[in-house]
Amino acid sequence: MNWPARLIVIGTHCLFRECLASMLYKIGRYHVIHHTGDFQQAIERVEQNCPDVLVIDLNEPGASAVELVRGTRHHCPEVKIVILGTGTADSAILKCIEAGAGACVSKESSLRELCTVIERVLAGEAIYSPQIAYSMFARLAELSRERARSERVEALELTPREMEILQLIAEGMSNRCIAEQLSLSVYTVKNHVHHILEKLHVHDRREAVEHAHARHWLHPASPAAVGRGRLSAAGV
Repeated sequence: MNWPARLIVIGTHCLFRECLASMLYKIGRYHVIHHTGDFQQAIERVEQNCPDVLVIDLNEPGASAVELVRGTRHHCPEVKIVILGTGTADSAILKCIEAGAGACVSKESSLRELCTVIERVLAGEAIYSPQIAYSMFARLAELSRERARSERVEALELTPREMEILQLIAEGMSNRCIAEQLSLSVYTVKNHVHHILEKLHVHDRREAVEHAHARHWLHPASPAAVGRGRLSAAGV
């Protein structure tokens, strides 16, 4: 890391930006190479100047800030991003963190605390308040529950017969063997397999089995079942 660190400050209040730039400059370890209140053009400044740190004052509806964070992470992934927020874990802050912000500092913090966070972020750390960390874990838990609900709904889209055939496919049985096992015609089994692939949005039998195993839909195959044949993408 070459000092002074090069910063760009983004925020809608010009007086705040200028004061922050001046105070950081006086410390001697930071140089604000640009500051602006235009969130839409800020990403261009980031690309042109490639700063070490982007400081975003989150004092407006968070959509613009989130897009700025997302754009910076996409175009300049090496740039560290620090959000200046209210200190509460509101949705705008969480969305910025999800988009790639590396730290959030309450605007009630001191300049020394801000500098400490900037240096720790430059060292590769992620810094969040306990309230924000709690909200992040709660958000992850909610996303996990949503994924589980989605997977259960997806499983329910398969009929009991389709689930039965999928289990037999996983045990290595061909369409002909499945037809004999279930007293169905090969044509009927092929139709069921086609519907399974279509509903799961996969291309072949192997992908369907991998998809089902990843979601724990299938029972472990017995040694006898495994011996009935190997899984075939063609499945005749």
